[in-house]
Amino acid sequence: MKKLLTSDVYQVRSSYMLDLTGYKTVLQLYQPLIGMEATALYLTLNSTKSPSLISRLCKLSGFSLNSLQESFDKLEAVGLVCSYVKQTNDNRYLFDLKMPLSPQEFINHQILNRLLKDRLKDEYEKTIAIFQTYNVNLNDYQEMTASFTDVFEIHH
Repeated sequence: MKKLLTSDVYQVRSSYMLDLTGYKTVLQLYQPLIGMEATALYLTLNSTKSPSLISRLCKLSGFSLNSLQESFDKLEAVGLVCSYVKQTNDNRYLFDLKMPLSPQEFINHQILNRLLKDRLKDEYEKTIAIFQTYNVNLNDYQEMTASFTDVFEIHH
């Protein structure tokens, strides 16, 4: 990416809404690789849609231009952001946010998963377990779920 200036304009494009699984994936799987600052930047960009100045992004995040640049580099490297520039009198950036890989895709990704194992070491298995689903045998349980009419009165 070109060197950012505080006077540059940026806009964010995203074709998806980050759901709970996406947040967990970014925080538990990507964050150990890209760090807290790049993670915070990604989440901030996810809540930003209208054009703004890079100076606003620095103020929102508390990052210097150098930290912002490094964070963008990390996000681009792991495939969470694609950056485009339109050179006019001032640089206009479009940051195209990409959906994080699903937990299974991340785990199956040779490079990202290897890097995660290297970073987390003995915490790797515990982190991966967060995304595993467990089937519980309900044979010894009795359902006690309230029905709609148990909770709400309907008046005509």
